[in-house]
Amino acid sequence: MCRLNAIMTSKLWNCFNGHCCNCSAGGPSNSKVWVQLAVVFHDDRAHWRVWDSRACQWVIQLNRYESPRRQRFTLAHEYKHIIDHGRSSGLYSGTATNTPAEQAEQAADYFAGCLLVPKVLLKRACYGGVQ
Repeated sequence: MCRLNAIMTSKLWNCFNGHCCNCSAGGPSNSKVWVQLAVVFHDDRAHWRVWDSRACQWVIQLNRYESPRRQRFTLAHEYKHIIDHGRSSGLYSGTATNTPAEQAEQAADYFAGCLLVPKVLLKRACYGGVQ
């Protein structure tokens, strides 16, 4: 996999509620659009994503001291939260054992895992004796 750069751009598609030219502080507003994504590295341990309404782009912060594997997982995890932006209440209603926020975190973890280790490759590795 390609090494993550200090700042990279990617295209997000069909995930948002809005046009980039009509962006706001709450995130993009409503249709299929291409939106810029910036990934930045910081020294603190926190990772997060935020909508930058001035630049009209999502920004994901990663910890520069984490391993590239962990950075890739975190990037995919935060990307899932961006995909779900504005739709979380309809996607995650909670259960007897999990709050909607916990469900959203589990979904983001699952998405990242599936993106980084496709099921067919995981099965192949398991059947090949890899634990």
